[in-house]
Amino acid sequence: MFPANRKQNVMLAPVSICLKKLAIKPKWVAFLAAHFGWVAPSFLFSLKSAGKLGVCTLALAVTLACQKSSQSELQDAVDPINNKNYALGIKRLESLLEKEPENPRVYYYLGYAHLKKKEHRKAFDFVIQALVRDRDFNEVVGDAKLANFLAGNSESVTDLTFGLARMELEKIVAKNPKTIISDKILYHLAFYYLKKKEFEKAIESFNKVYAMEPNDTKQDRDSLLMITQIQLWELDLEPEGIKTLRILLEKYPQSLEAAEALFIVAEYKAKKMRIFQKRYDSLVKFAKRWKGDPALGTQAEQAETQAAQDLILVNDFKSQAVKGYKKIISEHKETRFYKIVNAKLAEL
Repeated sequence: MFPANRKQNVMLAPVSICLKKLAIKPKWVAFLAAHFGWVAPSFLFSLKSAGKLGVCTLALAVTLACQKSSQSELQDAVDPINNKNYALGIKRLESLLEKEPENPRVYYYLGYAHLKKKEHRKAFDFVIQALVRDRDFNEVVGDAKLANFLAGNSESVTDLTFGLARMELEKIVAKNPKTIISDKILYHLAFYYLKKKEFEKAIESFNKVYAMEPNDTKQDRDSLLMITQIQLWELDLEPEGIKTLRILLEKYPQSLEAAEALFIVAEYKAKKMRIFQKRYDSLVKFAKRWKGDPALGTQAEQAETQAAQDLILVNDFKSQAVKGYKKIISEHKETRFYKIVNAKLAEL
């Protein structure tokens, strides 16, 4: 754990290494930086608040009967890390590792210490060594930077490193219940899922942000906005997306997020309009070309019928898009979307 009164920027996820397929990509870091312009907390290691804390009583996947180090020795090893003396902390942890070569906690803390020194390859290797010794390892630190590192070095949500990233953030939430910190951390976690294209899990995390205290935060508004966008643009769940939009408009009618949600929905309607317009044009062309043809005359008639139905949908979606754009113009003149939608209307 790390102290609530010490903070560090979550945007410092490492980017300068190459870990084969598990390398953190610059785009991943840019993605985090674009969405998380806030400072996350860090907490000091404290073996006293970690449950059953004696090293020899940990429920590990290896036998600890022969281990000689005490809880105090492990605390002595991590104390320098809390004071940013990472070299000394690493030295002490390495000494412990000689006595306990199968202790996953020592490996994990070594990984964390090396991450603090920006020794990313070593950090990742030590984390993997912890997982080799206990694939169910859960003695996490509670650090957003470490979470970013682990999530960025995961290929899917089923990877053990992604599980550790999730637990790192969940530990911060557990230490800061019903606070703006817990709101921000859960919102952060939702973007982990979103980046991995786990849209349902992302929605679940965004819903937790909106449902939990404190209420009426920026993260609440942003979560509703993101759910709307995912439901429409990623999952094509129009009824669900419109329902979420209505919740946002009802609760925060004059917010910037409401204006953006209206824009997202209007753009979705315009996209649908263009899809059916394209199909309508193709069907009309086909019907004109083959109408009366002995071989394709029947298909041409069917195409003509379908084109008429598509034209109704084109006009319907266009009407809905225009309505959404005009609502922004009338109710959100002070937002950046005002000029954008005027240009969009000119295109329709």
